[in-house]
Amino acid sequence: IRASASAGVEEKRGGMMEKQEWKKRKERYAMFLTETGAFSCPYPWHEEVRLEEEKKAADLFLRMRRGRERSFLWEESADFSRSQYRTEVYQNIRTMALVWKRKKNGEGDPSFLSDVIEAIDWMGEHGYQKGMERTDNWWDWQIGVPLALLDCCFLLREELGEERIRKACETVEYFSGRQTLTNPIFTGANLVWTAMISAMCGILCEDMQEIAEAKQAAKKELHFVEEGDGFYRDGISFLDQMSRMMVLLSGTQGAFTREEYGMICYFLEHSFFPVTVDGQVMDMVCGREISRHFMKGNQAG
Repeated sequence: IRASASAGVEEKRGGMMEKQEWKKRKERYAMFLTETGAFSCPYPWHEEVRLEEEKKAADLFLRMRRGRERSFLWEESADFSRSQYRTEVYQNIRTMALVWKRKKNGEGDPSFLSDVIEAIDWMGEHGYQKGMERTDNWWDWQIGVPLALLDCCFLLREELGEERIRKACETVEYFSGRQTLTNPIFTGANLVWTAMISAMCGILCEDMQEIAEAKQAAKKELHFVEEGDGFYRDGISFLDQMSRMMVLLSGTQGAFTREEYGMICYFLEHSFFPVTVDGQVMDMVCGREISRHFMKGNQAG
């Protein structure tokens, strides 16, 4: 009886420790997104980016349509026949969630938070729901919206609660997630994006199997290539999501190996550092990004 009771206590203690580990993983990625704690950035230009985000969030808050009967959240993104506006709306919500999370322990406005959560609920009914027909651009349904929505789940994990997060992950899995990991049409940046999305669902839902599958998919791109999609010796185009996965999967069975970290460091040292000055990336290497008003040199950096 004593042995059985002792085993029960140990099992319960082990379960509690595992829960704490999952909590730490989620909190660590939220810190990465808000760039706080161990992920704080010391560069002066970084404060400019934060101020721009706060200004944008305040403007979004003022212009947001409210009430259950509303037909859109922001007038300029009202036409959902164009899928880019679904992504844009979720990115707006993400910006608001990001700014609120940073101010949570200081001057976070409760009404600001409630509007953000209501916006997520509204989009779950009208903008991104299981069973909806995918129209216009596949990228928004399978990559753009999921990345922004899942970031919101990490940023507002406690405030949204388990049920909303479960529903969000189920919706993402319906359109994207692990079902895309073995699809041969996904390569390069698209494969890393979808692997990241699957890994995010895995962490949020505490599913180690999905995490392992996501890492295995991303690993396909961790090799040098001379043509097509993949890592070139003179640079790569999907460092952002790969670096996010490194943080997200740290401490799990899908954590990057020393060799894989070494490859990322190689590209940082030989491809990015030479074209980055004071935290800003030179325009001459930004390709089509230079035409996008929201992608300034310090943001690319």
